[in-house]
Amino acid sequence: MVTCTFLSLDLDADLGPKRLLRCRVQSDLPPGTLLMVMVYRDYLRKDGYAQCWIGSESLECMLSEQSSGRAGALLELPIDDFDRSALKSFRKMEGSGRWLQRGVSDEVLVDVFLGLKNGLPKIFGRNNRELQGEIVLEEGGMRTVRVEKTITIPLAADVREAVGPVVRPPRKKKESSRQSAEVGLEREDELFRKAVLLLDKGQAERAEELLRSAIDLAEEHENTVTEVQARSCYGEWLLHTGRSEEARSEFLAILDLRGKGPIDDLDEFEWAEEGLRATGL
Repeated sequence: MVTCTFLSLDLDADLGPKRLLRCRVQSDLPPGTLLMVMVYRDYLRKDGYAQCWIGSESLECMLSEQSSGRAGALLELPIDDFDRSALKSFRKMEGSGRWLQRGVSDEVLVDVFLGLKNGLPKIFGRNNRELQGEIVLEEGGMRTVRVEKTITIPLAADVREAVGPVVRPPRKKKESSRQSAEVGLEREDELFRKAVLLLDKGQAERAEELLRSAIDLAEEHENTVTEVQARSCYGEWLLHTGRSEEARSEFLAILDLRGKGPIDDLDEFEWAEEGLRATGL
């Protein structure tokens, strides 16, 4: 068994020319433990949807033995590179800032947690079942420890300007059926991205709910690419959590979509075939 009684996170920012966010982690987890790190701001659209401002995929930090005798790690993130990467996603999803009810926050939230990719699978066991301690959480059939903190780091001037002013949106004209479908397509893509983020954070129950919704919407709107990607993600998660029969259904549904649209080069088809074999059914 692995016992964890503390996981600490200290944040500070160097707002000099390089503008670095520094994350210092300490824990009594063993050296070699790999922790996941999520960094994001947020904003609120006028339709009431809160969105994450994310500039990178999940980051990682590996604990190593420190002079204090504890295990720790230091992660440095160039915050302006992070924000400019997030700006690209923002432009793709929102176009500009004129649809915002509340703009991108100056608050940066850092979430550090033990995920399924832990660096020491033999020690932690399947779904981290060998982990114990007073701060250990049960989330979606797995055990984890996590810590969150926020720090204020204003957006760089060029990024803030690019987001655009927050103004009242113009009155919408009646949408055509094609335009309405395009709005729907954006919604299932958005749900899929949120689900992946929640899985990374260990919030499996909510992630599964969003994945199922994304699959249903993608199927309804014939958004085959998103349907394949969401089913692949869901199937892998089901397989990982021991629900082989449900996973098999997702992998078969993926393979049934082969040849329906210009998507046959997606890696998900190869993964689906491997997933079918892994189910053993």
